[in-house]
Amino acid sequence: MTLSCPIAKGWRAREVAPRRALHPGTAVSWQGRVFEVVETRPLSDGGVVYALAPWRQDLAIRSLERYDESSEGARAAEQDWKAAAVRKRR
Repeated sequence: MTLSCPIAKGWRAREVAPRRALHPGTAVSWQGRVFEVVETRPLSDGGVVYALAPWRQDLAIRSLERYDESSEGARAAEQDWKAAAVRKRR
């Protein structure tokens, strides 16, 4: 499953390295299910495509990001605040 977003959310993809433990990607709660970000692909317009897979039960969830209307509104407000803070500093 893929999720195409016009603005990056800061979610990290799964890290796989030889001879090292698996580091799962960001855990995302969406429509009552939990997914893992397994891959991220930046788009030329600044957006990001996230490849999601169902969360494996053998992995621990260290932090959980929600993907719903209220969390997206909060995320957008934070992006606006950061952009305004940069403009005010200049």
